[in-house]
Amino acid sequence: GLLGSAHYVRTPTMPLSNTVAMLNLDMVGRSNGKVNVSGVAADSPLDARLLAAARAVGTLDISRAGPGAGRSDDSSFIDARIPAVNFFTGFHADYHRPTDDWEKIDKAGTARVATLALEFAARLADAGPSAATR
Repeated sequence: GLLGSAHYVRTPTMPLSNTVAMLNLDMVGRSNGKVNVSGVAADSPLDARLLAAARAVGTLDISRAGPGAGRSDDSSFIDARIPAVNFFTGFHADYHRPTDDWEKIDKAGTARVATLALEFAARLADAGPSAATR
């Protein structure tokens, strides 16, 4: 469930007013060079930072046509009016099955998705607490 994220939003270690956004990486192990990033409105300050992060990563096909934000731990943050950005590489035949083993992870693709999230987080941190609004 969402017990951890709900608990954090109720009792944060840092004031929620200092929280720029919640970045959620859910099912990013089978990238195959693609990632869906949802929760970022086009032409928003978050979008500009995401595009800059994407340029730093290079070869990664980024789309925004996936299941969307609000379907995982990010929903607790959305309910608290904190922007939530969800990184997701898609469902697969092994989803929630015993056959979803570690050797099926796309290591290079997962590394690119993680680098995108890191570059994005760095740009949000550099912009400070109002990064989502300016």
